[in-house]
Amino acid sequence: MLGYDVQGRGQSAQHGRDNGITVIVGQRRAARRDDLCLEDGWKPGVTLFDPEEAAAKGTVIQYLLSDAGQKEMWPKIKRLLTKGKAFVLLARLLIVFQRPDGRQLPRRTST
Repeated sequence: MLGYDVQGRGQSAQHGRDNGITVIVGQRRAARRDDLCLEDGWKPGVTLFDPEEAAAKGTVIQYLLSDAGQKEMWPKIKRLLTKGKAFVLLARLLIVFQRPDGRQLPRRTST
């Protein structure tokens, strides 16, 4: 789960971990909500990581960062979408197929 604001908090805790799914959270340091993450029981280095490390470790990656966070993190996360991983977007405002700035899904990605 990448991002821990409104969407990430609800998706990771209420719909994931509380229903027996193994969940790790990736949160940008600049926007880190350690207070909420720690309050909700996420443990740094165990279930709480930087987004890149969480994306590398995860098999189903939910991209729940803010619009600004999506734009900033996309070049780093895109390369981690390797074969066999699922990528879930709840809002696709910043990810398109052909853009001069390089924000596009890898060719192997099915939408």
